[in-house]
Amino acid sequence: MANAHRKGRSWAQVASCCILCAFAFALPLPCFGVFISPMVASFQSSVTDVNLYFLFLNSAAVVSCAFGTRLLVRHMRATVAACSAAMTAGYLLLAAFPSVAMVWTAGIVAGICYPLCSSVLVPIVINQWFEKGQGTLVGISFGCVGIAGVAFGPVLAAGISLFGWRLTLAAATLVMELACGVVAAFLLRPAPKGASAVPAALDAAAGTASAGRDAACAPPAATRQTYFGATFAFMAVASVLSGVMGDMNTQINAIAQLSGFDPAVAALAFSCISAGLLVGKIALGWLKDRCGALAAIAFGCLLGMASFTCIGFAVVARSAGMLYVGAAVAGICTCLGTVAPALLSAEAYRGADRVRAVGHATAFCNVGMALGAPVFSLCFDAAGTYLPVVFGLCPVALCTVLATWACLRGGRRETTRPSTDGR
Repeated sequence: MANAHRKGRSWAQVASCCILCAFAFALPLPCFGVFISPMVASFQSSVTDVNLYFLFLNSAAVVSCAFGTRLLVRHMRATVAACSAAMTAGYLLLAAFPSVAMVWTAGIVAGICYPLCSSVLVPIVINQWFEKGQGTLVGISFGCVGIAGVAFGPVLAAGISLFGWRLTLAAATLVMELACGVVAAFLLRPAPKGASAVPAALDAAAGTASAGRDAACAPPAATRQTYFGATFAFMAVASVLSGVMGDMNTQINAIAQLSGFDPAVAALAFSCISAGLLVGKIALGWLKDRCGALAAIAFGCLLGMASFTCIGFAVVARSAGMLYVGAAVAGICTCLGTVAPALLSAEAYRGADRVRAVGHATAFCNVGMALGAPVFSLCFDAAGTYLPVVFGLCPVALCTVLATWACLRGGRRETTRPSTDGR
């Protein structure tokens, strides 16, 4: 009976992760891209001015990801409730007092808060409650960002056309707060101590081994000397590059509209990339569980190189069909901006070091997003086209594969090397 009760509570945590990703992750990042073009027109500003939202958001998220894991472990539900309320306040203030400066302010608030409600939270919860299939469950949870994009993208676009971006943003924000509040109050729970796959006290010196395949292939927990060694360095590079590619999710709507496609085509392209995100996050998580992180990330990046090329030719040929296909396939790759930290850390580290690595890798992904977003817009403002950056993502994808290989092969040897203090 006790086991059945625990199993039910475990799946309730998966449901919590799915709901939080669908609302607390989707609105601040991919869905916010729908508002970029209307705000540019409203403010009579450059694309770069408004697009700096993503720079401020991802820069703030770097700090949140790096230092938020302990806060989540000790005060998980309170942290989610407080962060969702803060994001709600930031977006409502933007809707009430619209300006470029308020866009940036909302980005800073959202950047601090959204990782603690989604991207950092999800791997911690799944690792606490489940011993096997963690990659698949993380992928399913993050896949709900894609579901939200498919569902909310056309609705938000229609709302902006009918009611304007301010009222639409306010309504979407209140729905987000309702969903997050219900999850924090009634569903989300930390795992009981001693009952999780990863210790509940994640700030302990070391963790217990996970069962199944992870226990067989994962290296020993890193010492203080080796944690910041080659594994960490190459994980950081792969995460930064994954974040740069992940910017395509938030920029596809603006890319389409500013490349000559009408808003309806741009909204459908956003839905296509959101569908690709859904498929990619689940597929890459499943592939990681069966073939390892390198195979999963390499598969996503190879599809990414093909899709970025397709999007570039779609812009040149003004082909909506090619744009839809390219966007859908691109989502399978650009989901690495979300899932790469979980995939990399799960195979490179274990125990307390694994969760520590999730926070750091997610921070580096946000570094990549912070660097990539202004490059996208500056490219358009300077050259009048997105083609250089779209085609430039192909070598970024290739370098991501190489950094992942170096992290999981060369870096692993360093984690198994005896430490200098004899431990």
